Amino acid sequence: MRLDTRLQYAEFIPYDVRHPVLLPRKHWVTKLVKHYHEKGHYNSGTNQTLSSLSTKYWIIVACEETIEWEKECATCKRRKAKNAEQIMTPLPTNLLKLSLRSFARAAVDFRGPFLTKQGRGKPWQKHYLCLFACLASCAVHLEMAYGLDTDSFMRAFCRTSNRRGLPEEMISNSGTNFVGANEELCKLTRQMIESSKLKENFVNKVVKWTFNQSNAPHFSGVFETMIKAAIRTILAILGNADITDEELLTAFTESEYLLNSRPSTYQTTDPEDDVPLTPNHFLFGQEEEDLYQK
Repeated sequence: MRLDTRLQYAEFIPYDVRHPVLLPRKHWVTKLVKHYHEKGHYNSGTNQTLSSLSTKYWIIVACEETIEWEKECATCKRRKAKNAEQIMTPLPTNLLKLSLRSFARAAVDFRGPFLTKQGRGKPWQKHYLCLFACLASCAVHLEMAYGLDTDSFMRAFCRTSNRRGLPEEMISNSGTNFVGANEELCKLTRQMIESSKLKENFVNKVVKWTFNQSNAPHFSGVFETMIKAAIRTILAILGNADITDEELLTAFTESEYLLNSRPSTYQTTDPEDDVPLTPNHFLFGQEEEDLYQK
C-alpha cells in the first residue's frame, strides 16, 4: 500500500517520495528504522532519521517509533550515557575534632626517591620525602628520610615531633615502615610507663595510630593531594639539576613554605576584601607581612 500525498503531480520528484510505502507501527517490517539510524552513523538525531525514512516510507506515528528504537540502540546508550556520580560519604570523626594546636592529628606518607650526589667517586644516594599533613589546618611539614626502613622513619618522626609537637593521633597507610614505627612506639610506651615514676604525666602522650585499608588510596585523600602538590613544587624548584643533600633539604623547606602559603578559601581580586586564611596563619599566629616587619 502506498500513500497519496499532495506532491503526486510533481513529476520532477521521485515516485517513492510522491507515493511512499505505508507501514504500520509496531510491526517487524517497521524495524527498518534501524537501517536508516545506522546509516547516519548513529550520530543523526530523530529528525534526521525521519527525513531519511520519508524518501521512501511513511510510518504511522513514525516519531515515536524512531525514539523507541533509539532507546534500544546499544551504541546510542553508550554515547548518551551520563557519567557516574560518586556518592560522597560523611567525613570521618578524626577530621572533625577540634584541636588547640596544629599537627595534633596528622597524617604521614612517603614519596621518592630523590637521587643526590655525595662527592667525586662516591655513589649517589637515595633520599625520600616524608610528608606530615595536619588534619585540622591543612598545613604540611616536609622531612627528608634517608631510607624506607622503620628506623629512618622514626628519626623523621622524632624531628617533626620536636619542632611541631607530639601528635595525639596519626593516620597512614599500611606500609611496613609505618606499622613498624607504631610497634616501636607502643613498645617504648609500655617500657616507659612501667619504669617511669611520672606515669600519670606520660599517659597523655601516647600516640594513637590509625591505618587505612590496603590498596585503598582514596581513603587518604587528605595527604595524597598534598603529596602530589609537594612533588610538583619540588620538581619545579630543582628541575634537572644534580643536587646535594643540603640542596634537597632546602628545596623541601621551600616547597613546605609554598604549600603553607596557599589560601584556605576562595581569594577574590578585590584588594579591599579580607585576606583569606592560610596554614601559615595557624603556624605563625599572624600574617606573613607582619612577620617580616617584626
